[in-house]
Amino acid sequence: STINAIEENFAKMQRLIPDMPKIIRLYGKFLVEIINDNQSGDEMAERLRNLMANAAEKRGGFNTNLGDEYTYEATPTVFVSGEYDKLGVILNLNQAAASVFGYTKTELLNRKVNILMPDLFAHSHDSFIENFIRSGEARFVGKGERFLVGKNQQEYLVPILLTIRQLPINNANSTIQFVANIKIDKHLRAIAYMLLSPDGTILGVSSSCISMLHIDLKHVGKGRNIDQMVPDFHESKEKYLLKQGGEAQFIPPGDDIRERRIEDGSIGINITLQELSFHDIPLAGYIARIERIADRTLDMSKTVGTYRKPKLSSSQFEWRFEPGPRPTMVGEYGCEMAADIPHSQIIENSVIDPEVSMNRSHILGEDTTNLQLHEPSKEMSRLSAKPSTIIVVPESKYAKKAESINEDAKDEKGIDYSVGIRTLRLVNNRPTDIEPSVSSEENEEEEKLDKKYSVFTTSGPGIGSTGDDFSTREFANVFRDRKSLNTIINDKREPPSVRVLKIAVNFLIFALFLIGLVDYLVAVSQFQGIKDDVAIIVVANTRSAELLDLQNSFIQMIMLNKGIYNGSVGGNTVSSRDAYVTARAKEYQNRIEESLIKLQSLHKTFIEWRLETSDAHIRLLNDRTIPMKIREGPAKFSSNTFNLLEGTNQILSKAFSANQGKLNSFTMETPDVFFVVYNLLNEFYAGLRNSSEFLTHDLKDSTANKDLIFLSMVIVTGVLLFLTAIILLPLMRRVTSAREEVLALFLDIPEKTVKNLYSRCENFLANLQIGEDDDFQSEFDQDDLDRLTKSSHEADGGGEEFTSRGRRRKRFQASGGIQGRFFLQILAFSILVEGYFVYNYIISATLIKNLNQVSSEFNSTSIAETFVNFVHNSFQYTVMDPTLPILGGSSEEQIYTSIQELFGLDSIISQEHAKNLPVHNENFRREFNDIYLLNPCRLFQNITIAECEAWAEGSVAQGMAVALTRTYENLRFLLTLHGGLLINSSLPLPAGTNITQISSDPLQNKLLNLLNTLQAKELSVSIPLYVKQAFRLLMVSFQNFESDEYNAMLGRRLAYFILFNVFIVFFYIVLWLPVITGLNKSMWRTKTMLVMIPIQIVSKIRVIRVYLRKFLIEKKADF
Repeated sequence: STINAIEENFAKMQRLIPDMPKIIRLYGKFLVEIINDNQSGDEMAERLRNLMANAAEKRGGFNTNLGDEYTYEATPTVFVSGEYDKLGVILNLNQAAASVFGYTKTELLNRKVNILMPDLFAHSHDSFIENFIRSGEARFVGKGERFLVGKNQQEYLVPILLTIRQLPINNANSTIQFVANIKIDKHLRAIAYMLLSPDGTILGVSSSCISMLHIDLKHVGKGRNIDQMVPDFHESKEKYLLKQGGEAQFIPPGDDIRERRIEDGSIGINITLQELSFHDIPLAGYIARIERIADRTLDMSKTVGTYRKPKLSSSQFEWRFEPGPRPTMVGEYGCEMAADIPHSQIIENSVIDPEVSMNRSHILGEDTTNLQLHEPSKEMSRLSAKPSTIIVVPESKYAKKAESINEDAKDEKGIDYSVGIRTLRLVNNRPTDIEPSVSSEENEEEEKLDKKYSVFTTSGPGIGSTGDDFSTREFANVFRDRKSLNTIINDKREPPSVRVLKIAVNFLIFALFLIGLVDYLVAVSQFQGIKDDVAIIVVANTRSAELLDLQNSFIQMIMLNKGIYNGSVGGNTVSSRDAYVTARAKEYQNRIEESLIKLQSLHKTFIEWRLETSDAHIRLLNDRTIPMKIREGPAKFSSNTFNLLEGTNQILSKAFSANQGKLNSFTMETPDVFFVVYNLLNEFYAGLRNSSEFLTHDLKDSTANKDLIFLSMVIVTGVLLFLTAIILLPLMRRVTSAREEVLALFLDIPEKTVKNLYSRCENFLANLQIGEDDDFQSEFDQDDLDRLTKSSHEADGGGEEFTSRGRRRKRFQASGGIQGRFFLQILAFSILVEGYFVYNYIISATLIKNLNQVSSEFNSTSIAETFVNFVHNSFQYTVMDPTLPILGGSSEEQIYTSIQELFGLDSIISQEHAKNLPVHNENFRREFNDIYLLNPCRLFQNITIAECEAWAEGSVAQGMAVALTRTYENLRFLLTLHGGLLINSSLPLPAGTNITQISSDPLQNKLLNLLNTLQAKELSVSIPLYVKQAFRLLMVSFQNFESDEYNAMLGRRLAYFILFNVFIVFFYIVLWLPVITGLNKSMWRTKTMLVMIPIQIVSKIRVIRVYLRKFLIEKKADF
């Protein structure tokens, strides 16, 4: 990405300033030193050269600009002042000039140019300039190129070719300036130089003396004379002053002689002297040019067995082309040489000379990259100068010949002469086994890789043998130049392993979102079902209570018609009995009409409700299983069966019809009145009660089993996460392996190559940081590349290609950190996701448990009003007609049993409420206490608080718990008294009873007057006014409690569902996508680093070639 960014920025700057030398130079240096793109670097250098040449031509042929434009020229150049106050001061120079002497620009600017000269020149340099300015005599200025020696920062001599010119003075304001152009001849690198005084004292040496003569500055200090190292120097000085110089023997000081010498311990050299003379000093000193002489009479018996190398001639060396799947150029010496090598020496010394083959894939232990075709003898002399053991690998025909000799010897004598013989090569001056142990697993793996993706095969995975096959020629174009390689490497497509992993994670995210959505919708649906169950129970029980209230109004009308009330009820005093009865009848008829309206609404709601109930309940609602008695005449009855819904419609219809008549029509002889009163005390009431019980069981069942649904969500999510982890971890291992495969490409790059490239990058960055830029050559220094390849060649063992053949292959030691972090991330993600569903299960199961726990209290409360009305209506009608059956049995026994159930029901409500106190919310607890335990009068409607608090001796003001107990006690008292009168008619009625003559039969009259007792009158007001409102308020409170809990739970679920989705999106966008994108980008970025390595080296690394071929095959298969 950095490389691309640099190239994009360069393209932008070129559009803005197309011919800016600084930018072109810096980018060309980047291409050569960082990207190693010599071809593009040459193009930039050529462009810069042309640009500078054009600029110089416009200025008259010589560049006199001291600004930035000149700073980036490739030729080392120094500007020196000739002014008196700045005589010899460096005014400007380019980085190329500073680099020649080992300085930076900032270290040389505004300093005397003498710092770049040996002391012999520096002492007289100012006088040179003054003499030129004064006399105009020019010995060097404007005279062309001259050989001299400079001095670098380490005090060593630097041989240079120097051209000095004076800049033209264009106007009066111009100053005297000189410009020096410096050239470094590459051929001077292999020559040592010394600066001598006239008497032979060594004044300085070049750095090449260290490697050639093994001396440095410490050996020549303190006035050491040259004759101490070259004994006959002064006697042979005239010979050395000749153009071709003269030979001498050089004796290095001390014992530090690292190379093999000839027998007298000296080194053969050739010395050429150049006299130095100044204008006032005829002989100021000498520059000594020293070259090594190769000894052509060396005795090889001292180094390698007893074999002496024969002299070689250039005619014995030839090149030949070996065709095949891997075409190779082989350099080889003639076979006649082998004839001079005795077979016994081959076997005895295990040596075959390097003359046998010069192919770099065949010669081991010595690099032959720089061999020249016209000088084989010289190179072989150089090779033989080192005590190296040179072996020919089995590919050589001479090695095969030696092997055949061994085999023949073994066959003839039965002796294996190869026992104990080791095949060695010299690597880094250390003998190394040529065939170290390589595991069979590694060999098999590499063979399999080569067989499947061989660089020279013409097919691969997904590629057939048609004309569209991936050809060797097509693959070879990859290594044509950096641009071709970059086109392939810079492909940003996701690797297959990354794509598969991404698809798997996308599926997981989608599945989790879907499960979370389903979980939320299921929760909404299930709790809405519970809420609906509660609501339908309220509707059903309210409908039943209204039907019993309707029945009570009919009974009150019958009592009025019988003349039971005497005109003083509830504090009302009416002077005329007829007026009182008429008013009361009107009141009850209005109540009937109101009840009918409510019942029609409730019944419609119940019918339209989509019930999910038991089959028995459905049969009760839809099948005609309820027998209902019909009065057809004075003593004629019939029965017809209805379902619960039809029976309710029949009662409503009969009640509406009966309510249209007058008071005298409200008798049990009237068919409509009989139908309503009788059936609501028998089978139809039983059907209502059964329906309520079915609904109660439905609520308990739904609250008992719905938690399993949420538990299943937890299990499904856990299984999904577990399966996903099982799938993702291998996929991540594949991605990691793919990433390691890319990283492993660099393991086969020799270490020396890596260090060399790293050093160049460090130097490049360091120069950028200090604002200085080294010059880059217009042509990339091939010697540097050769050294780079040579170091790679030696580090790898000298093969034609860098491969792990014959040595232990490097392996990428994965720390497992990425997989470990991925596993921890998946584990943390799974825990959070599973925790979300577990938490949802906990809050849902807790709410369901709470609703199941309070369902008994709710059911008891919801049926209480209906049950109280049923008992009260049963008692009233039993008093009027003891022969009327109730629920198919004896009315008195049924009433007594029902009263006992009322007391039990009251106890259940109190006990369940006490048990459910931790479950109830604050609102329900407060409202229950206000109604049941405290004063509920402020909550009741249609009555003043004062009347409420005074009613029934203040029992209502003490709480409905007291008022209900009083009501139940009054019912039991009246029922007991009724039973007693049937046994003993002489029993007196309670005090305060206004006895009215209702019947001529004394017993019947006494029984009917039970309805005129204070207790009966209290019941007639308390039940429809206080009890009814109290229980309905409790049902509303309970429904509000359930709704509040439901809404709170759904609110939390919705909030957590949103947070869950936010977390999923956050994980996917913020955590996952950067990871997968980073992996892909890392693999792509790692691949792009290959373009920073010289393509000559990349093309020789087998693993990289195999990887690129595999990549190209997969890419072609995708298309």
